[in-house]
Amino acid sequence: IQDSETNVGTFGNVALKQVKKFTLEQDKEILDKVVILLPGKSLANLELSEDVLNILSDKLARSPSSIQQRWKYSLRTWLVQFFSKNHRSWSKNLSAKASVERRKQIVKYFNKLVKKNTLKIEAMNATKII
Repeated sequence: IQDSETNVGTFGNVALKQVKKFTLEQDKEILDKVVILLPGKSLANLELSEDVLNILSDKLARSPSSIQQRWKYSLRTWLVQFFSKNHRSWSKNLSAKASVERRKQIVKYFNKLVKKNTLKIEAMNATKII
């Protein structure tokens, strides 16, 4: 069985499942939606609504649950670490340079979105600048 997120193969009688990684472009699509939802909310607690997940699911050809997991356990975590000044540990704790680079790319893109949308991230809350 194959879907757009996994490649399933067999080795003897054992089913092997390989998860398809998110691309930087897919991460950016998620962040584009996040920045619209963010004003007046806490970045650290922001959840993606079912409607947003379904829109992203169609656009990215991924399940809503995989998008939700990517947001909650990767993108949101990285951004919260960055804005709480807890990102200095990235390079110390991560052996994979690519992962550190992705985190930096995500933060750079998100900061660009924040500026473009005249948002101010402060104490994990986003407010509209007037």
